[in-house]
Amino acid sequence: APDNKPMSRYKQFIAAPANQDRIHLVKAPIAIFQGEEDFSTPIAETERFRSLGLNNLRIKTFPGLGHSFSPNRDKVPTYGPIDPKVIFDILETVESF
Repeated sequence: APDNKPMSRYKQFIAAPANQDRIHLVKAPIAIFQGEEDFSTPIAETERFRSLGLNNLRIKTFPGLGHSFSPNRDKVPTYGPIDPKVIFDILETVESF
């Protein structure tokens, strides 16, 4: 592998069941926070989970923010600082569980 990690690690990852196929096993509250401009995890991923109709799932998306919950600049991800609204929403969600 290009990063010098054993190929068995990648084969195991590829062979693992998809998260959407296993998420129904989780009975605890689940929160997904997603930047709508995230290049690493496309926003469509949240719709896959939303479509499962789980009662214990909450999804919150943030317009204009990328993977690290900071704005992208000229379509290039930035890595901080985290937008304060994200921190507020995470705390509010955790307290509501």
